[in-house]
Amino acid sequence: MDITEIAKAIDAMQSDDLLQVSGLLRARRAAIEEADFLEKLRAALSGMKLDYPTDQVAKVEFPTWEWDNGWFYQASGGTVTYTNGKTQDIDVNGRPADDALDDALDEISNQRRLGRNSVLRVNMQTGDLSHE
Repeated sequence: MDITEIAKAIDAMQSDDLLQVSGLLRARRAAIEEADFLEKLRAALSGMKLDYPTDQVAKVEFPTWEWDNGWFYQASGGTVTYTNGKTQDIDVNGRPADDALDDALDEISNQRRLGRNSVLRVNMQTGDLSHE
């Protein structure tokens, strides 16, 4: 199906159908951004000086930080938890891989209503992201 056919199909839809399609598109966009973020997180971690090898990273958590225009996940200030239960604070800031990760975090932040106690948890074993 090309874009012209898609446009015709959209024109023929009722408002309830349009709302459903809109929700599906938002979900698809979020999935793409999360996959992109996960790839950039793995790249950033591989270039960091970690206490243990990256294959022993169980999860990474990013808290929020308040800016003039709202709350955003904070790349510098994340915490790595290893499979042995030990933790390490990480500073994701300064290298090109860090900048790419920071940009991806901004995109994820823009898709959510975040607040003071919001946390992005990334299970590095499964690739699952949770927003709490």
